[in-house]
Amino acid sequence: MNKKEIYFSLVLLFSIITFIVNLKLSSSLNLYGDTAMNYTILENAQKEGFLFNPIFPSLMKYSFIDSVYTQPLAFFNNNNFNFEDSIYSQAVNHLRFHFYAIIFLLAPLVKMFSAKIIVNTLNISSFFGLLFLGYCLLRNQRIPIFLSLLSVLAFSFNLAWSQSLFHQPFYDRLFMVMSFAFVLTCVKKNFSPIYFILALLISSMTVEKALIYNAIFLFSYVVANFQKIDQVRLKYFLGAAFFCFFIFLLVSRLYLNNPYYQSAIPHSLSDLFYRITEILTIEDQKNRTFTFLLEVSPLLILPLFFAFRFFLIAFIILIPNIIGNIGGAEKIGFSTHYHSLYLGFLCFAYLLAINNLYKSNIKFKRIFIFLYLMLTILFYLFFSINNKNLIEFKFSNLNYVNQIADFYKSRGSAQKNQDLINNLIPKESRLSVSETAMAYVYDFKNLSFFPYNYEN
Repeated sequence: MNKKEIYFSLVLLFSIITFIVNLKLSSSLNLYGDTAMNYTILENAQKEGFLFNPIFPSLMKYSFIDSVYTQPLAFFNNNNFNFEDSIYSQAVNHLRFHFYAIIFLLAPLVKMFSAKIIVNTLNISSFFGLLFLGYCLLRNQRIPIFLSLLSVLAFSFNLAWSQSLFHQPFYDRLFMVMSFAFVLTCVKKNFSPIYFILALLISSMTVEKALIYNAIFLFSYVVANFQKIDQVRLKYFLGAAFFCFFIFLLVSRLYLNNPYYQSAIPHSLSDLFYRITEILTIEDQKNRTFTFLLEVSPLLILPLFFAFRFFLIAFIILIPNIIGNIGGAEKIGFSTHYHSLYLGFLCFAYLLAINNLYKSNIKFKRIFIFLYLMLTILFYLFFSINNKNLIEFKFSNLNYVNQIADFYKSRGSAQKNQDLINNLIPKESRLSVSETAMAYVYDFKNLSFFPYNYEN
């Protein structure tokens, strides 16, 4: 890439990020509870010195202790849902639920910008930063501009990228661009231990699960390239993999208090075999797993033939989504953050295969790549999921092109709602709020998750 192309690409990247962030902040669409909590913990990390989350104890009680959404009608009779935060004081520190250590690096920014701007800007930057790094990777390998652009455009239509761009912001999503950058430090011809360690540490700080993904990648890379890898990389990669795995076990077993981990990952070999049996025999599990594998298949087919080692690595990194169980979102909830952690690795395998194919001796390779990428875009545009969790090939309106239109139509609605609430409700009020209201009142002083304390 020459200087003009780099400058033009950076200006375009900045313009797109600015436009999307402003669009998201001005619209009332997709403003839910996780958004509010992610704003809250960043602001309070700067103010209180820890990830103070006042609404989380009542939300934990709603979801995991009382399981309100599963209760019969009798549960609600004569239940005033009084709730004292002090009983569940441990849950007030959100770091015990997800180890978002990176927030401590971001907290000083709150002195200059609002949490809303910081969280959304970083999230959108991760989405487009991933595409930008992918484009730079191809261009540095002398792939033509048109094919490089088309390659990252085709990737952007995969559901895990496309459907989540305008959805709720999460710190997990920062791992998309960080994991891609981390892979670049690993495969760089002139290996730099300093860049490797820096990328490893920063990417691992996004969320505790990033530790295990980095460990899986490093182990897989060593095994797949055992005969080719040099001794310096071998020592660093194995050492870093064991370090990440050890820290993950330490944090998840001794520090975190996250009920999802009871079902998210297998806890024994028998549990693992049971999950595999479920996937093979239970219809709903089979459907979800098949749909997930079919969704990622366009990004894996080229690596299977033109970057086989990275195909194996990418597939291994998909295994947590295949055998994990968080109610099904880990397979077909593509707008959720459960699909953010594998995207950087999958993107690298896919782009590496395009690069290898372009440099091969295959006739009409440019035409083949162009047709494959166009078919990939069409595949994702017509990838829909029915109520049986199976694919239906009909046009989906969940992609980011449609969402841009929806958000543009609703621009200004967020501020209108915020002004209405601020004019009607004093900041000192004790509120019992639903998830759809949380993003507007996250900075109020006395919050409970509805229906707790609704009579108080």
